[in-house]
Amino acid sequence: MKTYAAIVLAAGASKRLGKPKQLLPYKESTLLNHTITELLKLQNVDVYVVLGAYADAILLTIHKMDVTPLIHSGWEDGMGSSLAFGMKAITHKNYDGVLVSLSDLPFVKTGHYQKLLADFEQQKSIVITDYQNFSGVPCMIPSQHFSELQKLTGDEGAKPVIQNHKKEVSRVNSETPYFDVDTDESYEQLLRLS
Repeated sequence: MKTYAAIVLAAGASKRLGKPKQLLPYKESTLLNHTITELLKLQNVDVYVVLGAYADAILLTIHKMDVTPLIHSGWEDGMGSSLAFGMKAITHKNYDGVLVSLSDLPFVKTGHYQKLLADFEQQKSIVITDYQNFSGVPCMIPSQHFSELQKLTGDEGAKPVIQNHKKEVSRVNSETPYFDVDTDESYEQLLRLS
């Protein structure tokens, strides 16, 4: 069995964008599949993808990838609820830690995930990504906090658990800026930058 789980949160409806951002074309693939491809290069990591809105359409694009899809019927309750759902689905697997990522972090490469894992293996504590003006995902969270992750609700993802354990958080600097795709403008900007 692999040592770690990676959970990609891809259940949202992309309301501001008006279409599924998970399926936006990116580098001869899609935004979500690009993220999955970077994660699948990691060793000792099982990749899970939490789906909700547009699950049927997304499944058609990821069914040949070595990932486990998890369909969350309560996805409208927010990112925290989707993460909690994913954590409950993997809790019996005895992973040492979980790597939490999003479907739309196009600039995060395998090398950054590897740095998070390396730091985690040294610290055995929460490891978050530090950007110029923001800190957060992708992040690594150790198994002692899994029960807390399973109780999350709302839109904040893993943030409440990270806040609860501020003293044990270490950081890995990102070499690229934080960039997510929430609007047509941000998607067009992404295509220009890529």
